[in-house]
Parts: sequence; structure tokens; C-alpha cells
Amino acid sequence: YGSFECFFTHKKILKFDSLQLKLGAAFLILITVSISWSAAPTASLARWTGFVAYTLAALGATKRLSALDVIRWYVFAHFFYLVTGLVDEIVLGTFTPFAGAYRFAGLNLPNNAGTDAAMLVFSSIAMLRVKPASRVYIFTLVTAVSFLLLTRSRTSLLSTAFALILFYGFVTVRSNRLMPYLCLLGTVVSVSLFVSSQDIDVKGALSMGRAEAAESTLTGRVPLWTELYEQYILKRPVLGYGYGGFWTPEQSKIISSDQDWIIGSAHSIYIDAALTLGLGGLFLYLATLVSVLFRAVREARLGQQDGFFFGCLILGALFDGFSDSGPWFISSIYLFGCIQALIAVSSIGDIFLGGRRRKMEVPYDTHIGIAKTY
Repeated sequence: YGSFECFFTHKKILKFDSLQLKLGAAFLILITVSISWSAAPTASLARWTGFVAYTLAALGATKRLSALDVIRWYVFAHFFYLVTGLVDEIVLGTFTPFAGAYRFAGLNLPNNAGTDAAMLVFSSIAMLRVKPASRVYIFTLVTAVSFLLLTRSRTSLLSTAFALILFYGFVTVRSNRLMPYLCLLGTVVSVSLFVSSQDIDVKGALSMGRAEAAESTLTGRVPLWTELYEQYILKRPVLGYGYGGFWTPEQSKIISSDQDWIIGSAHSIYIDAALTLGLGGLFLYLATLVSVLFRAVREARLGQQDGFFFGCLILGALFDGFSDSGPWFISSIYLFGCIQALIAVSSIGDIFLGGRRRKMEVPYDTHIGIAKTY
């Protein structure tokens, strides 16, 4: 579908002098050439193919759909995916929410289900800012929060909460000079709470009733990050091991043996980015996401709910990436959403999402600095 839209629909939407598009193109070039020095070229090529497929799909959707339709698609796609997972658990007899060790997984893993629930939260709130009296989106929001709690994923819950709080702060505080300080404050608070909630001796609400294991606590992850940094990143700090070229089955076995638990990722997008693309690749990756975030903030201040949705999505990915590598891999909806956000903010002219901005306009109250919905 994306290829068809790109090559057969003669409509140009990308603004090629956009900073975001330049950074995104540089990142795509980097992961492409990294195949040449990859420790596992076949795996890198497969990962690169998935990334390009995501890019084509996001470009096709952005060219074809209106801003409102894009957000609506996220709402109903994630709603029905989560509900299908619930039905699956009920049929299999694994839906036992009152059991002490139960975590909702649906059709995937609990943390991945938490990511889907987070996306449903962001998109439902964005739609409610357009249609505040809609019972449909109120219901999808309540459903999303319910699933988020059932997954007992602290990472997803904290990243969702902080993404919403911090982005509302960005939109409300109109001074761009204060944004770096808000970013710093949000990062410090989120990391502090994350550390306290991941401690192996944690008690109370932040544990969410879960029994701790090495792979779900900083007690298990810090030694992993230390080993990856000292024994691997420092050996190839400039180029890394190639996009998708580090976590081979053999490499996973070696590190799992060292850490004494099964490991298939660094459990941090920042560590994984440095491993595969080097420290320069990590910087380029973060610079791209932050530039998209700042553009989304600008659009959200003008009352554009697509800016609100994509801004929350970027922040959610950055927060989630502190302790989870999901947003880095092609199996994550966060990655697809980040690519689509980049394409959206790189649209021609000052119009967000390919020239269909008017459908999303909401009156802006200059006295309090936030978009008002009527």
C-alpha cells in the first residue's frame, strides 16, 4: 500500500529543506551503510528491510489519510487488537486478573500489550480534545487505562503518565526557553521514580503486585548495561556493530550466560542504539526524535491534535526506552509511530500532515496558553 501511494500517487507532501527530514534521511543512510560493517550482515539486511517497509507504510498513510483519520486509525486498531487479546485469553482460560502473578499479555507479551494500551491512551485523549462529548472515545480511553493496569507494566504506566504530564507542560508553557528545563526536570523525575520502582526491594503501589525477577529490575539490568558498555560499546564506539547486527543467537547466549538470565536485547534503546550504530548514531537518533518533538509541540500550541498525539508518542518512546528496547526494534508500534511523526512534521509548507490541517483546528486561548475545545 505504501509503495503504491509513493510511486503511483503523484502528490508531493514532503518539505525537503525540513530539519526533521534531513535528520531522518541521515539516519536512514547510516543504517543502510552500517550493513557493510555489520557483525551479522544477513540479520542487518532483514532489520533494514523491516525499517524501510515501515517507512513506506508511514509515508503512504500520511499521503492518503487526513490528520483526523490517522489518529482515529490508532484508536480503533489498538482497541480491537487489545480486545482480541482479551477474548483469546478468556478462550484459553488464562485470563485470571485476580491471581497474584497475573499480567495481561493478550496476543503478545505484557510489556508489548502495555505499549499498545499507551498508544490507545494517547490517541483517545487526542480525539477527545476534538470531540470532548464523544462516548466512543471516552469508552476507548477507559478501556486503555484498564488494560494498562492489567499488564502491570511499570515501564508503560510511568512512561504514559510522564509523557502526558510533560507534554501538557510543553503546550501550556509557551516560552521555548523553558522547554529544555522542562525536559531536564521531567527526565530527572521520571528516572528517579523509575529507579525507585525498579528496586528489587520495592514494596507498595509501585510494585503493582509483581514478584521481582532480575530481568524486571535495575538489580538485573545495571550489570547488563555495564557489561555491554565496557566490553562491547567501548570496543567499537564510533561505528558500532551494524544496525541489527549485534544480537545474534550466539551473542545472546554468551551474554545470557554471563548475566545468568535469558537476554535478547539491551533493555534500553539508548544502549542498543550505541551498540548497533555507535555513539554518533545514538546522538543522531536522539537528535531526530527531539527535533520531531519540538515541531509537534509547536503544532499542539496551535490547537493541532495530531501534534499533541505525535508529541506524546515521541515522549512515550523516549521514556519507555529507559528500560525497554521495544521502541528500537521493528516489531514495536512505537517505531512505526516515530517514523510517521517524522514524515508528518516534514510536510510541505506550514501545514501539518500533508495539507489537511483544517479538519483538526481548535480555538486557541492566548490568555492561558492552551488549546480550547468547544
